[in-house]
Amino acid sequence: MPALRSNSDVDDARAVAVAYEAGLEPIRRKRLGQFFTGVRLGRILSALSLDPSALTVIDPMAGHGDLLDAVVERASGRGQRLECVQGVEIDPPTADMCRRRLDAWRTVLGDRLSVRPGNAFAIEDPDGYRREGYDLVITNPPYVRYQALATGDATGAMPTGDNVRRALRGAVERRIVPAEWPIWRTLIDSYSGLADLSVPAWILSASLVRPGGVLALVAPATWRSRNYGDIVQYLLERCFRLEYLVEDTQPGWFSDALVRTQLVIARRRGSEDARVPLVDRGQSSSNVITVKVSPNASGRDSLMGGAFGDVDPEGRFADWIRGLTQGGDDPTRGLWWNVSSVVDISEAAFATARRRTWFVSLEPQRSAGPLFDDPRAVEPVGLLPAAIKPLLGEMPSATVALPEALGLSISQGLRTGCNGFFYVDLIQQPSRDSARVRLSALFGNDELTVPNACLVPVVRRQSESHGPVDRLRLCGRVLDLSGWVLPEDAETVERTRQLFVREGMPVPGVMPDALADFVRRAARTIYPSGSASTRIPDLSAVRTNVRAEESDRAPRFWYMLPTFARRHRPDAFIARINQDVPSVQINDDPPTLIDANFSTIWGDTAHWTRFAILALLNSAWCHACMEALGTPLGGGALKLEATHLKRLPLPVLMAPDLAILDAWGRAQLADPREHSSSIDGFIVAKIFGVDGSDSRSRELVQSLRQAADEWCRARQRQVS
Repeated sequence: MPALRSNSDVDDARAVAVAYEAGLEPIRRKRLGQFFTGVRLGRILSALSLDPSALTVIDPMAGHGDLLDAVVERASGRGQRLECVQGVEIDPPTADMCRRRLDAWRTVLGDRLSVRPGNAFAIEDPDGYRREGYDLVITNPPYVRYQALATGDATGAMPTGDNVRRALRGAVERRIVPAEWPIWRTLIDSYSGLADLSVPAWILSASLVRPGGVLALVAPATWRSRNYGDIVQYLLERCFRLEYLVEDTQPGWFSDALVRTQLVIARRRGSEDARVPLVDRGQSSSNVITVKVSPNASGRDSLMGGAFGDVDPEGRFADWIRGLTQGGDDPTRGLWWNVSSVVDISEAAFATARRRTWFVSLEPQRSAGPLFDDPRAVEPVGLLPAAIKPLLGEMPSATVALPEALGLSISQGLRTGCNGFFYVDLIQQPSRDSARVRLSALFGNDELTVPNACLVPVVRRQSESHGPVDRLRLCGRVLDLSGWVLPEDAETVERTRQLFVREGMPVPGVMPDALADFVRRAARTIYPSGSASTRIPDLSAVRTNVRAEESDRAPRFWYMLPTFARRHRPDAFIARINQDVPSVQINDDPPTLIDANFSTIWGDTAHWTRFAILALLNSAWCHACMEALGTPLGGGALKLEATHLKRLPLPVLMAPDLAILDAWGRAQLADPREHSSSIDGFIVAKIFGVDGSDSRSRELVQSLRQAADEWCRARQRQVS
């Protein structure tokens, strides 16, 4: 039966919601993670997730009601009676808008519909959620960066990260049967404090699903490769059965979103099933259907109208996807699909997680099963990117390991929180002790003389990183004021002098007048993307620099960056956003600071020289794997984060191998083409245990090079 479309009250309510959304303050929306779904996308998700037998539905992060509106529309269109439809929304005005919008369905639902303003993690009434859970939990989890959660939000609506975790623990414990609680408790206690709000939002939403019920989420397509995504991926594997992944292609469903969107549909396992560790379940026979949807699939009023006609296209799409048994494509309708095992979907994530304490505590370590083998010995089944496997042909089984297992560390460069203040350009150095710098456009590109000791060279942009870093040629500088304080802060430093001494830190000196005047000016400056009350010291990633005098630690002030770490001064680095095939750059010696625009790489032992890293990671094998692991963005760029690089399948290399790569890497600096064929053959030989010069190896190297180039050209054409 087609979903109900013609209802003037509903149409009017939707128009009011669209107008309300358009009038929201962008900064407040960002702080609250408000990225509204739209009813057209909600129709697809509801068609895929609303079982005909479902009676109870909730959206715990309801926004102004797009998803609940779509669910009620679908149920009404097929004559399905819902006994309970609930929404929770943290922003009171938005919650009121959601209630008014859904009131248009009162004739269908009556008092079985409720929208509650408040924090979904901290419902005061223990019975605010149905104790038995819901048949469908459908939501678009908010993305709020951890910096905004570190100290709470200026609007007063956003709880701190600690409050979220504490409230989440209490809410989930009340809902989960005691036998399952140790699993959930471990995951709640273990997700990183640097995770954004979507991680606890996924956990809360999952806990509200009754056994046999459905979890339906709108997520960035990068959710499996994002930082800390292994926690939610493990939760879905352990306590759910992942069924469908539906993803847009660029230009996608959200025109202003750089990252693709993915709809995630999973069904809750029973408690007895969920209690069984993954290692004890044996080889899973469950399949996950992944569908990519291009703009060709859209019609005038529906994101599926072009592919499935004007009469209930979302319902017809849902029927079609449930009947898929193997991969295929239909470019005319704008559809590409694949049927994969759960192991192929999840195992790469678990390969990176299995050394984490939470994973070890939940999964008994066995020698049986590819997830739990020694990572230096054999290739876990899911470690090779899926796109690489068809290129291997008749090659023998691979022997690869993750970078971490080989002593390679990968992270992200320096994030200042306000580059407009902390970054300056060196103009000249008139004396040994002073330097003339140009401030950013935020300060009118004014010039200033500062102590040379507070300037540290930095690579900020890709335009500064062609070839090996040479600090003498860099004009970028970080304003490092860790050794300087404003005159008005000098008394605090003097009172706490013993704390600096105890921590082995030099006691900061007083800034020269010109520098102090600039810092005071910055303290009064409104950051351009902020609201009228957002000064630079109040920016979420700047205010975390502050350490109060009462903390029993040496005090810190907003203008002091944290101590630079190894990840800020790596051996090598690679741009996080790449237009061409990704290419690793080598750092100076001693290493220069690298900005957060880059992912950073360094060796944990002396055998991993910067030259060996350069040779290895610029091989045909690594270039192809980077293209396969990265996330295509709008405009054809490739996003390559540290989380992607941590999943690079690398050959198991010993000290003599690294010495060979070191020599080749040094030679390549003089001529980038020098020894490239030898390096490529060497890497393939190490991975597959073959002669790197035989015909199979040469053919594979050529295939890898061609694949990397073709994938690069394809994303540049915005073809998925």
